[in-house]
Amino acid sequence: MGRKKSTETLKHEGVYQCKQTDKWRVFFNFQGKRYHIGPFDDFNQAKSVRNEAAESVNNIVQKAVSTLEAFKEKYSSNYREEHYINNTHVGRITSKVINKNNTSGVRGVSWSTSKQRWIATIGFKGKHYRLGGYTKLEDAKKARLDAEEQFYTQFLENLE
Repeated sequence: MGRKKSTETLKHEGVYQCKQTDKWRVFFNFQGKRYHIGPFDDFNQAKSVRNEAAESVNNIVQKAVSTLEAFKEKYSSNYREEHYINNTHVGRITSKVINKNNTSGVRGVSWSTSKQRWIATIGFKGKHYRLGGYTKLEDAKKARLDAEEQFYTQFLENLE
């Protein structure tokens, strides 16, 4: 089976001449979809419409991006100012809530199937610390609680 002959020729990005109708067809690709804008008798008119569509979409996208950036700037800076001190989320280190998918019963302690050990970790001042791998859950819990005492207690006392 041979390749199907094309009925269109490309002369400008998004502007094709249909060989069957001898009309210029304008297409625009956006977010993975192809939009057919319409057929035109004149190539220059088709090219102009395609360029106008591209410029219009570009302006809309730029406006959306700048709007999102403004919201991000407005709200993320307030959030960080209210909840973080020295790159540490104070609410998170004072919370005793354990995620529902936690299998160890202690924050920062998880099972590593590849190492067949309990891994204890802690985050503080924007850094992540690996406290070690333990065969016994109790040892991993103790390492995590000791690290909380070392890092968090003094930090929270200095805040008061």
